[in-house]
Amino acid sequence: MEEIAESIFIETGFAGVTIAAIPWSQGQVLIDSPFRNDDIRSWRASLVNLAAGGERVLINLDAHYDRTLGSRAMEATLIAHEATATAFRTRPLTFKNQHLGTGAAWELSNNLGSIRWAPPDITFDHSICMYPDGITLVVEHHPGPMAGSCWVEIPEEKILFVGDTLPVNQPPFLANADIAAWIFSLEELASGRYTGYKLVSGRGGVTTTAKIASFSKWLHQVDTKIKTLGEKSAQPEDTAALLPGLLNSFDTPDDQKDQYADRLKWGLFQYFAHRYSPSRAETEE
Repeated sequence: MEEIAESIFIETGFAGVTIAAIPWSQGQVLIDSPFRNDDIRSWRASLVNLAAGGERVLINLDAHYDRTLGSRAMEATLIAHEATATAFRTRPLTFKNQHLGTGAAWELSNNLGSIRWAPPDITFDHSICMYPDGITLVVEHHPGPMAGSCWVEIPEEKILFVGDTLPVNQPPFLANADIAAWIFSLEELASGRYTGYKLVSGRGGVTTTAKIASFSKWLHQVDTKIKTLGEKSAQPEDTAALLPGLLNSFDTPDDQKDQYADRLKWGLFQYFAHRYSPSRAETEE
């Protein structure tokens, strides 16, 4: 666990996404959750050691399995965007550990067992604010990676949790993306509004605005290539030819190259299919 500002902690050592905790006198405000049982137990033990009260509020930055599979086990009041709640309503009541090759972290774990989804207790449309012990937490909708993608801003500390909007040294999940909205969100992230902020990526931990321009350029490239294939009446399988050029943009460890290749291959197929072959598209990652 790393303290990135006074009483603001992140954890990047668990499989899945970067998670966070902000302790206050009544308990903790949490951002996302680990999904493996051992990681959940370890994270909950760490929260006890923060010596705050027993109440927990958990913010899901979007509906992706990596950050929501462990939500119920955290025994917290759940907050998410209304589009995330809609995604939960379309899922079966119980999670099925079915490997689809999406390149998600949860697919690399074989012992998840049967998990009942925990839909949000509180939802919002544009934004919601909390004031634990006088600190401002603003949860704001910024679509792109998913319809319900959100950021969490702590203005007093100039901290901004951006979820999957800005992944670090790895390809993003494209299957449920809206690239036009994503690029707009990145433009806002690069604007003067967040000058001097410390950015926390949902996949990679603390990062900087220097990463924004190259990633935005990469998304433009994806969008252009997909549109070109669509104009040629291509099939979703044809997107696999785009993989080498797009994957080489990321400096990834050798032991994760296959996972990230699967992620990008699945994402390109689904992104294309949603737009040009809807009958072949999956509704969830």
